[in-house]
Order: sequence, then C-alpha cells, then structure tokens
Amino acid sequence: MMGIFVGNFLGLLIVSVTAALGYSSLAKATLLFLGTAYGIWLLFWIMNITSRPKVDAPFCKTLSPEDLKLYRHYHTAIDFPLPGQVYAGILNFLRVAGLVYAGLSVWCELYIEAGFSVLFFLITASLIHRNNPWFFLGQRAEKGHARAKLELQGLHALVTQRHGSTEEAANPSTEE
Repeated sequence: MMGIFVGNFLGLLIVSVTAALGYSSLAKATLLFLGTAYGIWLLFWIMNITSRPKVDAPFCKTLSPEDLKLYRHYHTAIDFPLPGQVYAGILNFLRVAGLVYAGLSVWCELYIEAGFSVLFFLITASLIHRNNPWFFLGQRAEKGHARAKLELQGLHALVTQRHGSTEEAANPSTEE
C-alpha cells in the first residue's frame, strides 16, 4: 500500500500547488486544477495504451484468450504494481479533490467548471481500476460478487505465471 500513500501525497502536492497558484480567485484555481488534472489523466491514459502488450508478444502467446484479455487490460498492475498503485493514488486523490472543486464551483455559480469537475470524477474511475485492481476487485469479491472473484483469481494466476510464485508476486496488495 506504499504506492497508494505516495500517490495520495503527490496528489495533495498537485492540489496544493494549483490552489496556491490560483489563490486570487476560485475560478482561476479551478481552471488550473482542471487543466492539471486532465493533463495528468491524459498522460496516464496514453502511457497505459502505448505500453499495452502486443498480442504477438512471447508471453502473450502462451495465454488463453480470456487470460490474454485480462493481462492486456491490467498489464500495468501485473507488470509494474508499485507504479500502478502510485498512478491510482494520484488519480484517486485528484478525483476526490475534483468533487470539492465541483461543490465550490456550484456555490460560486461556476457551473461549467463544476460540470468538468464531475466529469473528471467519472472518467478517471476506469483508469484507477486498471492500475490497482486488487483494491477494487477485493472489495467487491468480499461482498460476494462472483465476477470479481473470478477476475481476482485470474489476476493472481497471471501474476504467478508472469513473475513466479513468490508471496509478493502472488498477492501484490499486501505490499507495505
């Protein structure tokens, strides 16, 4: 969970800098925040898309079609669990800060900015889930969702197949 802590700290730093730079008005601070948040989201999204393993990669050729789909979807979390948790932590912190900015924007009658803040909250969920699936799938699996349990089992099997059967590789969510 160290990656999430680091991501949350970086998110706090980003929000603090944008708030300090836009100190003179809420509209300016909100626009700085939204520009920065959407820029970071776009950067992480492009990194996720461009680093996605090709179907004809040697490891991918050994996988069944279902495992290949799962691996390509969660490749950052499987191959780079710590950076994936950092990315998820940053985006999740910015996501919550976006809701705060949305509320403040509505209060000051900045409805367009509020709308973009809520939109940011909605569009970041998928990328956060891709970068740290153990947290979100684990919660759903504990509540008894069968599909979440299957995806979680598939992820653990892929991590073990990709990195060996060490305890850390078998359960990346227990990192401290």
